[in-house]
Amino acid sequence: MLAPSRPVLVCVVVGLMLVVLCAGQTVVTPFKYPLFMQCDPRWAKNVMTIDTICEVGCLMSSVSMALNGKNITITGQASNPAVLNTWLQKNGGYDAGSDDLEETVVPNINPSHISWVGFLYNNTSLAPPAIKQLLSQKVIVIANVMQGRHFVLVTGYDSGETTFYVNDPGFNVTSYPYSQIVGYRIFTFI
Repeated sequence: MLAPSRPVLVCVVVGLMLVVLCAGQTVVTPFKYPLFMQCDPRWAKNVMTIDTICEVGCLMSSVSMALNGKNITITGQASNPAVLNTWLQKNGGYDAGSDDLEETVVPNINPSHISWVGFLYNNTSLAPPAIKQLLSQKVIVIANVMQGRHFVLVTGYDSGETTFYVNDPGFNVTSYPYSQIVGYRIFTFI
């Protein structure tokens, strides 16, 4: 009896982009970011304003991954959720009385290297080709998923227009279909 065939995984580096061919789909990862889990014991119990990073720190953790991946330090330290959280607490980075990240404060970490482009609430406001273009330009795209209850750092896309690959700080999930993205946070890190 023959063993079942397995899909062949071929990795090809194209410029600075990682391109993976798998079972007929091409996965493009324009830039590699570290994965920081919000419930990592090193910072899980750190309080943001009201709740802990583990409880509600998905957006902040996603920003932290992007900063670290782009080698943007925070007061001389490599970014991680604990370092970013401390900086945000000291610099008005959370909306008053809540754990909501004040995105417009993030560029103050390093104004010559970070700009807040803005957010789009509706998933149809940013079509898949536009997301792919932003990622190819190494723009930071953070997606709001799970019906608006969770944020993830978008790291790549497939050759179709259906799947986006992510660093998910809260769950062991590596991709979300475009149909499950309900909004965006967009930053440019130089």
